[in-house]
Amino acid sequence: MPGAVGVIQARMGSSRLPGKVLLPLAGAPMLQRLIERVTRARSLDAVVVATSVEPSDDAIMQLCQVLGVTCHRGSETDVFTRVLDAAARCTSDIVVRMTGDNPFLPPELIDEAVGEVRAGNADYCAALPESGYPAGLTVEAMRYDALAACAASDDPMVREHVTWSLRHDESIRRRTLRPGLSLGQAEFTIDTPADFARLAPIFERLYAKNPAFGLDALDLMARGQID
Repeated sequence: MPGAVGVIQARMGSSRLPGKVLLPLAGAPMLQRLIERVTRARSLDAVVVATSVEPSDDAIMQLCQVLGVTCHRGSETDVFTRVLDAAARCTSDIVVRMTGDNPFLPPELIDEAVGEVRAGNADYCAALPESGYPAGLTVEAMRYDALAACAASDDPMVREHVTWSLRHDESIRRRTLRPGLSLGQAEFTIDTPADFARLAPIFERLYAKNPAFGLDALDLMARGQID
């Protein structure tokens, strides 16, 4: 059976928090912690980090080499092609798109999204903030063929946001995951210095208890019940 490949978008360039994906988190770079967590997903056969050819992203490639993780380097501006080409490095029929500033992403959420696509229930399945998941837990699973079919588009939204067509084309069969837990107004993405200052200690506490912490632990944290 063809597999599923996880593609993690990661860049050193960030106007709000430069170099954020390599900031230290529980004793290792944030990107390393994310890779460790997503590789626990039972549905993923491979993980590829997609970064740019810009010299500033050499550090990401070097970390991937140390970790033995495939790193694909592509256009700085054409994010769609970078992600598609990264996915094409594996013979997988499902692509899971993630971003490097979301180290809290639970492995079971990846498995749930992939399961919906694998079962034939959707061409595209996602957990999104607008469906009740906090920022930082976004994950998108899609058929590789459905993503590749968008490659001819010259729409700037497609080139920058990758899954724009899949999220808006009415011909695409979509499913949206909705949380069974009440995660309140919590946010788990690390995008600013304030985010890092607030979330790094929380991640470290959860990681120390269980490196594979999932939605249950995040729910307890969101409700202030982490001891």
